[in-house]
Amino acid sequence: MCEFCNGKKKKIENGYTYGRAYIESTNYGYCYKLCYDNSGEEYGEGEFEINYCPICGRKLV
Repeated sequence: MCEFCNGKKKKIENGYTYGRAYIESTNYGYCYKLCYDNSGEEYGEGEFEINYCPICGRKLV
């Protein structure tokens, strides 16, 4: 398990902007979602469902 898939927020850098990304379980509890924001929550945010950690590849259960 890496520090990203244990639920801690990870700072991400993309060119000149900074943001945060983290993994959390959905309200239903059967899948997980990757939540992210761009530039310190100033411009946009989003989320999508995932089954595997994008950093280490571990299956999220």
